[in-house]
Amino acid sequence: MKQAFSIKTEETLSHQIIPLVNQNILQVIYDKDCRIIACSDLSAQSVGLNSWRETIGASYSDTDNLEYMKIIFGCRYNDIFYEKIRTCAKKVYSIHKMVLDNNYIINYIDYMPYNEMFVPYLITCVPITYNGNQTIGIQSFAKKCNYLNMLSQTQIIKSMFNIELDPDCSKNKLENPIMLTKREHEIIFLLANGLTTDEIFELLGTSRSTISNIIASRLSPKFGLFGSSAKLLSKIARKKGYHKLIPESLSVPCVIVLDEQLSDEIH
Repeated sequence: MKQAFSIKTEETLSHQIIPLVNQNILQVIYDKDCRIIACSDLSAQSVGLNSWRETIGASYSDTDNLEYMKIIFGCRYNDIFYEKIRTCAKKVYSIHKMVLDNNYIINYIDYMPYNEMFVPYLITCVPITYNGNQTIGIQSFAKKCNYLNMLSQTQIIKSMFNIELDPDCSKNKLENPIMLTKREHEIIFLLANGLTTDEIFELLGTSRSTISNIIASRLSPKFGLFGSSAKLLSKIARKKGYHKLIPESLSVPCVIVLDEQLSDEIH
């Protein structure tokens, strides 16, 4: 009976796999052991792999597989981020286990540097059931998101300070970027995401006068603004795309469960 059930579950999962691989969306299917059995090629490419076949058997429980972790995270898997990435990966594994064990649908934000790039993904994990009651796997859907518009800005940003990164790592780029210092980049990013000067000086741990001076004497001229108007500067910076260009000094791996009732249960 056990073998027959296993065959049936594999057949059920195969129906999920067949239409998946060539779809232009980020999807992954995990088995009951939380290991990948299929995904779209787009999902594989988003983590720096060439084909979905290279992902088969992978799991977020494999944090001790240093070779594979370095393939997925590249130069970001260094002394600075090593423990944070491991902690995040274990949290995702806990999410997968909760989906399987409790038949939950769980939404979370995954902000790990896959393929050496910090990109926030909104992930939805849905249980795959057999005969309507036995959970036999997980289907995961992902899409890029702007987490600053979805979550408490203070909650996210406070966990992202004082991180120095390897300068050889690749980063997001804008067309004709304006030359900015590290502090200027932090301020313009936060302004472009709607934070006030009061919120910025509290988050950056500096004085209100320092923030105001940087905005008036340095950032406003660089963005072609005569006079000091944080509100107008925010609009200009957002139009130019600076709300998407997260400073490396504010980036740190994190996984955030969006359901408050579940967030305390998942570690």
